[in-house]
Amino acid sequence: MKKKCQKACGTCKSQPASRAFDQPEDRQFLPSRPSGVPEGCNSVMTVEAETRRIFSSGQLTARFRQQMCAEQQIAPDCSVNQCFHKKYRSMDGTCNNLQSPGKGAAFTAFTRLMPAAYDDGFNTLVSASQRNRPNPREVSVFLLSSERSLPGHVNSLLMLFGQFVSHDITSNAAQNFCGCQNSGPMCASIFAPPSDRSRRCIPFTRSFPVCGTGQFGRVREQLNMNTAAIDASLIYGSEAITARSLRFAAMLRTSMIGGRMFPPNTNPGSLTAGDGRAILFVGLAALHTSFLRLHNNVAARLQNMNRHWNSDRIFQESRKIVGGIVQSITYQEFIPELIGDASKTILGAYNGYNPNVELGILNEFAAGAYRLHGMIQETYPLVDSQFREFNRYRFIDGVNNINHVLTNIDAIYRGMMTVPVRSPQRLTTSVTERLFGGSVDMAAVNIQRGRDHGLRSYNDYRRFCNLRPITSFDDWPEVTDQNVRKRISQLYRTPDDLDFYVGGILEQPAAGSVVGPTFACVIGKQFERLRDGDRFYYENPGVLLRIRSLN
Repeated sequence: MKKKCQKACGTCKSQPASRAFDQPEDRQFLPSRPSGVPEGCNSVMTVEAETRRIFSSGQLTARFRQQMCAEQQIAPDCSVNQCFHKKYRSMDGTCNNLQSPGKGAAFTAFTRLMPAAYDDGFNTLVSASQRNRPNPREVSVFLLSSERSLPGHVNSLLMLFGQFVSHDITSNAAQNFCGCQNSGPMCASIFAPPSDRSRRCIPFTRSFPVCGTGQFGRVREQLNMNTAAIDASLIYGSEAITARSLRFAAMLRTSMIGGRMFPPNTNPGSLTAGDGRAILFVGLAALHTSFLRLHNNVAARLQNMNRHWNSDRIFQESRKIVGGIVQSITYQEFIPELIGDASKTILGAYNGYNPNVELGILNEFAAGAYRLHGMIQETYPLVDSQFREFNRYRFIDGVNNINHVLTNIDAIYRGMMTVPVRSPQRLTTSVTERLFGGSVDMAAVNIQRGRDHGLRSYNDYRRFCNLRPITSFDDWPEVTDQNVRKRISQLYRTPDDLDFYVGGILEQPAAGSVVGPTFACVIGKQFERLRDGDRFYYENPGVLLRIRSLN
C-alpha cells in the first residue's frame, strides 16, 4: 500500500500519519472518494476524448452573426467517454444527464415554464404590431426609475453574488449591432416619447433565434451559451477551447500584479476569465479573482497530498471542489435570503439526483425574474481593515474598471458588507440614465428583452404560481402604494396587458425576501431544477464531502 492510501483510495483501515497541513480545515476540501474508480471502469479517466469538432465561444458567435441565427450544439455519444463522465463534468455541460446528453449543456435553447406569446404566434416581438403595451422607456421613466433607495434586509454581497451566479448559468446569444437608424428583423430599438428630454432612442438588437425557429410557424426560441448547472463555468469556461486556454497544468493561468495573483491581465484594463463579462463591475472582477485563487490553492493542496496524481486529475478534482463551494454558498446562503420562505416551500429538502428533471435555464428566469438590476446602489464605499470608509466610488465608475480590484480587493468586499442591498422594486438612475455613457436604460431594455423572448403577461405567471390574477390595479395585494397603482393604470390598459418583468419587479417583497411572490416562484423553480437535475450537485451522495461546513 502507498503511504498516503487513505487520501488516495479510501481503503486503508489505519489512519495515515498526521502532517502539518492535514488539519480539519484542510481536509474539508477533500472529495469524499478522491480515487474512487467509477463502477465499470478500470481507472479514473481525467481527459474527455474529443469525438466531434468543437468551437470556441468566439467562433460560434461569429457564425451566429453570419447566419443570423444560433445553432444548438449536437450532444456527443456519452458512452465513448463514460468513465470520464461518471466522475467529472464535461466543460460544455454535455453528458451531465447520461439519458439526455444535451440537457443543461452550453449552446442549447432556453426552456420555458409556459408556451411563448408572440404577436403573430411564433416570431413577432410582443406588442410590436398589436400595440397593446406601453413604450418601455416611458414605463422606465414614469414608473421604475428612482434615485430614492430603500434598504433591503441583507448587505450588498447578495447583489454581487447574484450577478456572479447569473454569469455562471446564463449567457444570452445576442450581439448589439443594431443602431437607432437600423431596421430589419433583428432590430427593435426603443424610441423615446417626445416628452423625454434626456434621449431620443435606445438601440436594441433582438437575441439570435435558435436556427430553424421564428419562421414557418415554428416558435422563436433563444440560446443559452453557458452551461446551465452551477459549475463555476464563468471561471473555467463553457467549452473546451476556452478552458484549455485558461489552464496551465493543474492550475489556472494568472498574472502577478503587485505580488498577488489575478486572472490573466493580457491587455491593459482587462482580466481574462471563463466568461467574457468578468470586468463588467469591479465587485464581479473581485469575485473572479478570489475564486481563481481558491482553485490554485486547492490544487496546490491536492498536489501535496496526492503526488501520484497527474495534472489533469488535480485540475478536475479542484474544479469539482470549487464548483461545489459555489453551489453551497448559493443554496445555503444566497437563495434563502433572495426568496425567503419560498426557498423552503418551493425547493424543499434535497432528495437526490433526478434524471427526469429538466436542467436547462428557463426563459422566464433569464429574461424576466432574475433581471434584478434594482439591487444595485448608486455608490459603494471602500472600507479599511478597521471598517472605516476611506473612499467611495459610483457604480458606473466601477463598470469595466479593474483599478480598485488590483489595489483594494479586500476594501471592495468590506464595503459591500457595510452597505445594505437596494430593494429592487425601483432601479437607480445609474442604470437607467448613465450606464455605458448614457446609451442604455436597463429597465427599458429588460422590458423589451422580455417581449423579444415571448414572455407571457404577468397575470399568466401569477396563475402558473397559484397566485390570484389581478383584475384591477386598485386590487393588487402585493402593491399597496396608491401612487404606483395610479401610475401603472395610466400606462397599461388592463392588468392582462402588464409585462411580466414590470409586474414582478413592483411587487413588495415577502417577509425575509428581496423579491415579491411571483418572482420568488419562478426563481425558486429554476434553482430547484438546477439542484435536482444536476448529477454533480454537491449534496448528491458520493460527489463531495464536507463542503457544507465551508459556510
